[in-house]
Amino acid sequence: MVYLSLAILFILLILLLFSRIYITVNYTYSGNGQLLSISVLFLRLRVFSRDITREKREDNDWLDSLDHLVSGSFSRKVKEMLNITMDVSRYLYAILKNMHFHQLKWYTKGGTGDAASTGMLAGGAWSVKGALIGMIAEFGRLECEPDIQVIPIFQGREMSSTIDCMVSMRTGKTILALLKAKRIISKKNKKKSQKEE
Repeated sequence: MVYLSLAILFILLILLLFSRIYITVNYTYSGNGQLLSISVLFLRLRVFSRDITREKREDNDWLDSLDHLVSGSFSRKVKEMLNITMDVSRYLYAILKNMHFHQLKWYTKGGTGDAASTGMLAGGAWSVKGALIGMIAEFGRLECEPDIQVIPIFQGREMSSTIDCMVSMRTGKTILALLKAKRIISKKNKKKSQKEE
């Protein structure tokens, strides 16, 4: 009887490790604020659901932030962003290689009030989106046709963006990916603490 119970428990554990976790993410940015909705389904049951809302602060305008980014020492900021990207890419690769993308929609529309800078902003948005989709296609498993749009508003000063994404991962691979990412982070922190000494 004990062996039968252990065998059933072992089979259930194997089934759980090979089951898929489905994660749905909806993000909306607009002039009124930001909304992030995350839901996690396991064995077709919703095990986690959360909505995070962030209201717009009066002193925080996206166009002012963009002007501040460009007006500072641009090359230094680009180097910092590249270093951050290299660090993040290690963690992303550990997670993305086991991730299946079932839905990916990303709509952005906006304008600066000036036609020339709006055109440059739209081109930059296409470049960023293309690079991210390329990275997802290279490292992850893209099982859908991405729906990507950039709509320039030449006569107005506004910005909005919406991302709808559904991904799935096997439970066992998710656990291994998170452990690998944790190991990479701990190694990096150890090296950083040794340099400070």
